[in-house]
Amino acid sequence: MLNFPGFVEAGLVERAGLSLICGLACLPILLDLTGRLGPVPMTLVATAIALAGAALLPIGATPRRLDATWLVAASAWIVVATLCLVDIPDGSGGLLHSRFVIDHVKHSAATWSVAQSGTPPFDPLFHEPGRTAAYYYFFYTLTAVVSIVGAPLGIAARHAAFASGIVTGFAILALLYQAWRRSGCDDAAGVRDIRPAMPWIVALSLIAGLDIIPGLALGMLGDRPLIAAPSDDWAEQITPWVTGSLWVPHHVAALCAAFAGFLALARPSGGGDVRRALFAGLAFASCAGLSIYMALGAAVIAAVLLPRLLVIGRYRDAADLTISGLIAGALAASWLLTLVGYSGEAPPLAFGIRGSKWLAVISEDSCVLTAARAITFGPFYLVQFGIFALGSFVFWRRAGRRGMAGDVGWLVVVAAAVSLVLGAFVRSTTYNNDLGWRVVMFAEASMFVWTLSAIRAGWLGQPRLAPLPGVLLALGYCTVAFGAVQSRVIYLSDTPAARLDRESLPDEIKGWSWLDGALPTGAIVQERPTDLRSFSYGLYGRFRTAVSDRANGMLFGAPKTAVRARIDEIRPIYNDPTATLKQVQAIASRYSIGALVINARDANFGDPRSWTTQARPDFQNAHTKIFLVRNLAVAEPTAPK
Repeated sequence: MLNFPGFVEAGLVERAGLSLICGLACLPILLDLTGRLGPVPMTLVATAIALAGAALLPIGATPRRLDATWLVAASAWIVVATLCLVDIPDGSGGLLHSRFVIDHVKHSAATWSVAQSGTPPFDPLFHEPGRTAAYYYFFYTLTAVVSIVGAPLGIAARHAAFASGIVTGFAILALLYQAWRRSGCDDAAGVRDIRPAMPWIVALSLIAGLDIIPGLALGMLGDRPLIAAPSDDWAEQITPWVTGSLWVPHHVAALCAAFAGFLALARPSGGGDVRRALFAGLAFASCAGLSIYMALGAAVIAAVLLPRLLVIGRYRDAADLTISGLIAGALAASWLLTLVGYSGEAPPLAFGIRGSKWLAVISEDSCVLTAARAITFGPFYLVQFGIFALGSFVFWRRAGRRGMAGDVGWLVVVAAAVSLVLGAFVRSTTYNNDLGWRVVMFAEASMFVWTLSAIRAGWLGQPRLAPLPGVLLALGYCTVAFGAVQSRVIYLSDTPAARLDRESLPDEIKGWSWLDGALPTGAIVQERPTDLRSFSYGLYGRFRTAVSDRANGMLFGAPKTAVRARIDEIRPIYNDPTATLKQVQAIASRYSIGALVINARDANFGDPRSWTTQARPDFQNAHTKIFLVRNLAVAEPTAPK
């Protein structure tokens, strides 16, 4: 309907990939706008679009047989990704978290928030009446719809969030294929290989850089076991596609939306189609709400591409690019207004040279550290891009200016240059440097395209390069494999605290399930807000929380000082045996808390001096006590259930 280039002539499988990309480009902004009417209208619109799209997908498509090998590969991805994400038995009666829950607790909480309130959602991490989340939440409209539609089947917010990472993995494959096919890089490299490129695309998408080398080397200097030393923690992240899809699917989806918008506008010469400009406007608006950091990169890319179009006399195309930007601004305006009231405690962006926290061992002098960062960020880029740095170098050394022959060829060059510069010299100040970590995905996509064409041209197979390409490929696979194993075993420590975490999790989940029938939707339930991250409130709860934890509490716009002050006020409920029942009731009343979840990890769980021995739990088992605040009274505790 919006005439995305290549859709009409594509086969059914390619159409499915294009539909996935276009869905990420158009649906988020449409669901945000309809979500302002509530979650039900949002769900109805998404369902209607999905059903209509499924019916229209095969019409006129070139019939093409799907090789069973690809079905097996897709199934393998689903199985492996699922095993990387979900809780699994630890073999001793407990449950083992995945490392990915660090981000998926936020994804799940935001999904539930959108499913309950529509858009803009309330802040699921720090409750204040009437306050909405100041965050790029568009991705969670997609997962919220899935959780709403799937609720009768027992699908919870966390299941929808987990599934989104798996689906995003398929989307990035489709995007990389389209970017490569339209880039003209094979022609620039003189490729005569007529074999399908998809096997190489899949193979390269499973590769990372060389993070495993410095990651393990620095891990040896620490006091943690090597398996607990994240290989991506040694420098500012450049996230491989596997990890990015499972860990931060909203940023990967934003990359898909941005590229889809640019691809819709790319063509050899004038004669633009207003439908494609509209599509690009939808895509850029979605990109902004999927990831403001990726949108910043896309805006700078557009600002660089526009003068080129004017200089070469493509005024209609320049007008289309401008119009698409205006459409995006108009459509996203209602979301952007939700950010107006959030000023934060520091400017959201700052100058800062990319580097490694380990450089601090050199000197504490800021000038020395700045110089060290300036010297090392380039070599660090080479290490983190690995085989893609080599492939890109070889491609440009051999292809030269032929690599910029068409619109998409120019696009991938500009995207790489802009993202590498932004990633090197600008950083975001909210908790992590998400701008520096995510905007380089544009460069990752560009370097992927160049490396693929260099491989297909046989340039990386030349004897004079041997054995370097093979070594880089092997280390890239080892980095991803190590990360996958680490995601499962990082919480498998044999310390008493880690064992208790695993032992108590099944009982804790039972407690949260009991709460579903004990409290109305929208009630506030509080578990202990930890110094780093709490998980259960977002993964297993279907309630608001007064405050989540120190790490996540301010992510949706709450001031850091307010988050820390509230945590300090609430924490005595869980770890101060001198806190009286009256004080507990006063704190709970102040923040409208309806239930308190006390876990065996909390000091007050079994301390005979604590208020928990004076009040009667409404739910209790071996590792969890839940007190409904309305029922708090002096009484003997119930027997374990």
